Amino acid sequence: MRRWVIASIVVWAGPASACNALTDLDALGPGSASTAASTSSAGGAATGSGGAGGGCIGSDDDPENCGACGHDCLGAACTNGVCEYEELVDEQDTPSCIALDIGYVYWALGSSGDSPRSTLKSGGPIQTYARAGTLDAVTDCTVQGGFFYATDGHAVWRYPIPSGGGAPVIYGQMGLRGLAALPNSATVVATDSQLGTVLSCSGRCNNMPNVIASGQATPYQIAADATHVYWTNRGDGTVARHELAAPGTNTIATGQNGPGGIAVDATHVYWANQGGTIVKMEKGGGTPVELASGQSVAESVAVDETHVYWTAPGDGTVMRVAKSGGTPLALAKEQASPWDLAVDDTHVYWITQVAEFGTVRRVPK
Repeated sequence: MRRWVIASIVVWAGPASACNALTDLDALGPGSASTAASTSSAGGAATGSGGAGGGCIGSDDDPENCGACGHDCLGAACTNGVCEYEELVDEQDTPSCIALDIGYVYWALGSSGDSPRSTLKSGGPIQTYARAGTLDAVTDCTVQGGFFYATDGHAVWRYPIPSGGGAPVIYGQMGLRGLAALPNSATVVATDSQLGTVLSCSGRCNNMPNVIASGQATPYQIAADATHVYWTNRGDGTVARHELAAPGTNTIATGQNGPGGIAVDATHVYWANQGGTIVKMEKGGGTPVELASGQSVAESVAVDETHVYWTAPGDGTVMRVAKSGGTPLALAKEQASPWDLAVDDTHVYWITQVAEFGTVRRVPK
């Protein structure tokens, strides 16, 4: 029996209509059932650095320079300047967040009553995590210190890895939204968008977490390093920072258009604005630097040593740009509501937030 995958995804790009793709999986060979081609609706030559004088140029079909010089598809095909992505998991009911450790990818669902899940980064059987109590629609998750953490609006849950029952470490909250863990620590931090607070908890805090900031204007996503916590305030367009060893909160950026996803590295903080810009700034403050503009409702943000990555649910893309700036590169196109993402040494992973038919995917970064 021949197996086929039919994808019908509507992506807004002016008056364009749905894009329908029919793939003969058996013709592709063994192991192709979880792999689909991510293609562009626009033709033309891809762009990249170099050019005259023998320099490298990005190509529409060169898997070692796919879309940009040096962008290697790691054995996958390159079509229209985009590497073929892998579909690790399908038929998930509204996945809402994603996290990684050295060997596994973890995600949770935005539908109430479902347990968090994991699978190998290369795909395979799904591990479901038990819970003690009812888990509502999850808004964010992270992995740290042998535990998977997830917040469902009212509580932060902790699950031992590789398997084990989950239990709340924070509960009794109103509108928990963002979640992060301090590196090499048992401390997690979270935003409560309804109460306007930012919380921290080391170990198990029950209904008495440490309130490290209050009076915030719809605090949204959050990131942390070993000494500071950073978050976006969607209500007033600010980015804030709190030093864990000292009281007080500093507003480090103002005038942002719906700041959301946020990430940090050793020197800078990065965030995405709903208005379509990707911004970086020195951690201690300064002048925000716009790395990319014209992005369609930029959402989640992740960073590695050289690039910033984000999802754009508005036009169904997963994107990257160099930390130093330059031309953004689409890593995946025609995705149905790409939402949260994470990166490791070789790939970027993301979820498509679709009811009943959500997916977990990855592509060489």
